[in-house]
Amino acid sequence: MPDRETARLLSIRIHEAICAPIAVEGRTIRVGASIGVAFIEPSTRPPSIGRLHDLTDRLMYTAKRGGGGLRFDESWTAANRDATA
Repeated sequence: MPDRETARLLSIRIHEAICAPIAVEGRTIRVGASIGVAFIEPSTRPPSIGRLHDLTDRLMYTAKRGGGGLRFDESWTAANRDATA
């Protein structure tokens, strides 16, 4: 993604598309989704895939506990990457 705002807007569009009502055999079906999104500054060394998965998984479950939706985390920055690596 070119920047955080683009990633945020794309995440919102994906969530809205998943949650849009659909017609099935004359009935309207609605589903929900819980999505966790982590932002990592391009100038930082990213976490391992396992740590990144753990972070987004925690965000997703936070969204679930809150009734669904999106949860964003922007904590992976140059200032704290060494403390969480």
